Amino acid sequence: LAQGRLKEAESYYRLQEEAMRRNQKEDPGNVKWKEVLADTKRFQARVQAMLGKWQQAWASALETSQITAELTALDPKNIYWSNWHGQSILLLAQLANRNGQDAQAYADKAQFIIGNARTQEPSDESVALTLANTRNFQAQLALLKGDARVALGHTQAALDAMAPFWKAERKEELRIVLAEAYWLKGQAFQVVGDDAKAEGHWQEALALLNEGNSENPPFLRLEMLERTLTSLGRQDEAKVHIKRLEQYGFVPLQSYP
Repeated sequence: LAQGRLKEAESYYRLQEEAMRRNQKEDPGNVKWKEVLADTKRFQARVQAMLGKWQQAWASALETSQITAELTALDPKNIYWSNWHGQSILLLAQLANRNGQDAQAYADKAQFIIGNARTQEPSDESVALTLANTRNFQAQLALLKGDARVALGHTQAALDAMAPFWKAERKEELRIVLAEAYWLKGQAFQVVGDDAKAEGHWQEALALLNEGNSENPPFLRLEMLERTLTSLGRQDEAKVHIKRLEQYGFVPLQSYP
C-alpha cells in the first residue's frame, strides 16, 4: 500500500476478508476473528477509497465502524479497537464530504472517539496520528465554510499532536500529516489575505515533502506534493505528480485544483 501497489493491496485484502469470514462462520464466538476482520476491512476501505471505489469504500468503512463499536463495547480500554473505530468514522466523514453530504457530524464523532483514546494513552503514536488526521480534516471542513480561525485551531492541534513523535523518529506517515497541516495552515492564511504567511507555511510543507528524495518521491507524498506545488503557483511541476498518481490508479477524495 505504501508503495502505491493499490490493485495488489485490494486483492490481498479481499482474500484476507474471505478467510476471516470463513473462520467466523466456523467459530462465531471467537472474538479474534472479528478483530482480524475489522483490521482487514479498515485497510480495505482505505484502498478502495484510493482507487475511487466510493460505494465499496463506504460499505467497508461502515462495516468496520459497526464491528469496532461492538469490540469497544466489550473492552472500552482497548486502544487499538478505539483507534480503528475512530479511523472508520473519519473515513465515513471524508467519503460523505466527497459525495456532497454533511460530514461535520462524522468528523466530530471521530474526534470525540479518538480524543478519549488519547486521554487514556497519550503516548500512543497511532492514536495521535489518527487524531492529527481528524483535525486536518476538520480544518478542511472549516475552510469550506470560510472559517479560517477554526481551521487554524485544528491545524495547530494536528501539529501539536505529531510534534513529540516526529522529534523521536521522522516516519513517513507522520511526515504526510505534518505537511498537510502546514499546507492547510497556508490555505487558512490565504483566506484572511495574509499571503506572506500562507506562502511560508506552504514552503514548510514542501520542505518536508522534498526531504530525502525530491527526484523520485515515495507514493505517499505525491498527493500533498501536487497540492502544495499548485498552491505555490508551480502547476507544471504539480502535473508531473498527478501523472504518477494516475499511473498508480489513485483517485483523490478531494478533486485536484
